[in-house]
Amino acid sequence: GAWGISPSLLIFIFILVDAGQALAMDWAEKRGWDDSRKGNQYARQSVLVVHSGLAILSGLAAAANSGGWEAVKQCIDFGLFMKFLPVSLCFATGLSLKMMAVDHFQAGTIKIVGQMRLPAIALLS
Repeated sequence: GAWGISPSLLIFIFILVDAGQALAMDWAEKRGWDDSRKGNQYARQSVLVVHSGLAILSGLAAAANSGGWEAVKQCIDFGLFMKFLPVSLCFATGLSLKMMAVDHFQAGTIKIVGQMRLPAIALLS
């Protein structure tokens, strides 16, 4: 890439962050099956904001690494933003529902069911 960062390393970091998200939510929620940890430790909405912000930053970094400034400019094209807005709204709705599921399921279950959205979005795109 333009910055000398291996694409394999970027994919590995993404996988770690993605897998860690559910585990971090599980820990922060002080889940009911762990009697030493009860009650919310954060505002759930903050997870959505931080997750989205990190996704945008990592996407721009990957674009800059692979194609330089021109690739970053393509990422912030308003026409493309509007084209993919409906799909983005589906992802946002899915994330909101995932936050609601935290009360009822363990992190592993949430992660597995959450990954089912990927084939559905691919088929509907």
